[in-house]
Amino acid sequence: MRYSLSLILFGIWVSMFAQTPFNKLYDFDGQYLQLHGEALAEIDGVFYAAGVAIEFFDTIEVNRNLSVTSFDAIGEPLNTIVWHNDIDNIQNTLINNNEYLLYKDHIYYAVETHGANKPCVIKVNKELSDLEQYVCIEDGKSLLLFPRTISEFPEDNMLLLLSNEQNKFEQIIARISLSDPSDWDIRDISVPGQLTIPAKAFKVPGESKLILTGLYIELINGQGQNPDNKIGIYFTTIDENMNVIDRKYQFNNINSVGQEIDGLINEKGEIVMTMKTFDRPHWDSTFQFKYRPAVVKFNPDLSVAWNKPFSRREYGDSTEQHVAIIETHAKDGYIITGFSNWENYGMIGRINLEGDSIWHYKVKSLYGENNNRLRDVIKTSDGNYLASGNRAVYTEDDSLSSFVQLWLIKFDENGQVVDVGTTATEEIIDSESGVTIYPNPASDIIYIKQETPNRIKYDFFDNNGRLLHSKRHTEGNQILFFEVDDYPDGMYQLIASDKTGSVVEVKKIVIQH
Repeated sequence: MRYSLSLILFGIWVSMFAQTPFNKLYDFDGQYLQLHGEALAEIDGVFYAAGVAIEFFDTIEVNRNLSVTSFDAIGEPLNTIVWHNDIDNIQNTLINNNEYLLYKDHIYYAVETHGANKPCVIKVNKELSDLEQYVCIEDGKSLLLFPRTISEFPEDNMLLLLSNEQNKFEQIIARISLSDPSDWDIRDISVPGQLTIPAKAFKVPGESKLILTGLYIELINGQGQNPDNKIGIYFTTIDENMNVIDRKYQFNNINSVGQEIDGLINEKGEIVMTMKTFDRPHWDSTFQFKYRPAVVKFNPDLSVAWNKPFSRREYGDSTEQHVAIIETHAKDGYIITGFSNWENYGMIGRINLEGDSIWHYKVKSLYGENNNRLRDVIKTSDGNYLASGNRAVYTEDDSLSSFVQLWLIKFDENGQVVDVGTTATEEIIDSESGVTIYPNPASDIIYIKQETPNRIKYDFFDNNGRLLHSKRHTEGNQILFFEVDDYPDGMYQLIASDKTGSVVEVKKIVIQH
């Protein structure tokens, strides 16, 4: 087992685009060809992002290793460390699991080792100076694939919720001692004839119980296309000895896999989950899926309190993936992050305690063609929110067709990007036109909050009236960002006009480095 360690000293740090501290891209001065941010944490005032890393010296074999990176309170990198699996050509990833476990000053991650058919757990200290493979497990009966969730349950043990090979899709759980990595066992708690794709585990407040949940499928007569098939959410409650004490089921129109299900349990024992639903009558008649994302609240007895669509109300061929949900600081609602595979944007949103949308923003570049994904979100100790993910910039000479960078973005209760350290000198007030442009002066990034549903064209001019960029955006509820760090100091103008050519917003912008 190998790991590589990079220590960032003052003045020697990541290759970025001179951005504001909390809308940043990181590739560590070219160390990484791809760097992802699937799992995010704040521990003792330090931020940690973990995810897939492809280093340049590995690009021939395209080995996907696992990196953990730390940042200080304003986003300056502190350290980065990489775990290299000793097995050749193994793809190590957290892509189906955005969780971590903190235990006695060490951080644990459950890693999918795709190709080895046995999940591993790695252990790293908070300084990121030491990383080790804690344990890799296999049951000898089936091919273990993705560790979907990691929890401390029972005390001084970790519990993994696992998925296995596609022809079985059983409910597999693994208990691993946190004091002795050789002390572990695996148990199959499946229901005969039922296929399951696990998603999350919730510790019941004040009780020695764990609720496991995910997608379940019951095929009638083994037929994949049968209107009598059951496709919904399962809840399996276990005790500290991994014995099943209850099973419940909800819905018959869920098609969420991987990170498309996330959730939390509050101090009252209520569970709030994101999931992807589908139009069941349409599927029953055509066996074709039409999707719609939803947020659902379950009472402590696992009955449904409410079920609300989020981001759109109609069913469609494609939809956003809502992959992380947390409570707000004031516990008066929930923050959601995700992305769209089809339209290449990241997403941040907020709902109230009844599941009604407060705001929803697509986050992407104004002029650049990037693939933007936000995979996790946390509450930060300064009262804001930090989301992590990755942005892929397409290039012609890249052997992997994309250059993927770790992406961190920080925002407040209103979805406003937190511009720590910018040169903004004016209060940001939403424009009556629905197009708000800020900050001014700007040194690195200009933000455009487009809340109007109208089609808007953005033209960017220099002080001589020369058109530098022009692009049309057809949707509202977006936060667009435009990197201006390469432009010389001076006066510029950004003009927003609607589809008739009428100007809706004009902003004279000073770029000052």
